[in-house]
Amino acid sequence: MQITCRTNLDLCSCEIWPTVVQSQSIPRVGDYIESGYAWPGGVHLELKVCSVRWKVDMPSKQWFPEIELHLPSHFRTISDFYEWYGRVCGRGKSAFI
Repeated sequence: MQITCRTNLDLCSCEIWPTVVQSQSIPRVGDYIESGYAWPGGVHLELKVCSVRWKVDMPSKQWFPEIELHLPSHFRTISDFYEWYGRVCGRGKSAFI
């Protein structure tokens, strides 16, 4: 089944999110999805599913889930997240905030 993953977070374009899943394994709110891109040291960005919205693709009229991703709960603030993410990707927090 086709899916779309999206987030409002500013991320590096190299992050890779799934586009196809088995229909019985559609992510649910509270699940975590790990990016397919590995940063140096094998670090992967992992985001939490905060909503699942069913949308229709026109003109095929096929329904697909749009998965909204956001911060895992261990980050207290967006600033804390970008502090960590800036170090991981070597760009610094200021590249995102």
